[in-house]
Amino acid sequence: MAQKTIIEHANEFVEDKLERAGEALGGLPETARKQFDDLNLDVASASKRVGETAQSAWQTARQQVRQSPVAALGIGALLGFVLGFLVRGRD
Repeated sequence: MAQKTIIEHANEFVEDKLERAGEALGGLPETARKQFDDLNLDVASASKRVGETAQSAWQTARQQVRQSPVAALGIGALLGFVLGFLVRGRD
């Protein structure tokens, strides 16, 4: 039987301490990991919904501009005027 190396002893030591810490914390690390995984799924789902909503809004806007380009130009000019007024401020 070969003697254990320092690294093998250190590895066993760390594994033992991690196991004891997990027992002492009452499964807290596993609970945290599960909550993190759930949060990750929620964020991915919300991101997908936002992307779909933005795509739908973009398509609707394109259709409206194609149906009445004069109105789109008028709205764009009005928005430009209002933004310019707001940015300019008072002199």
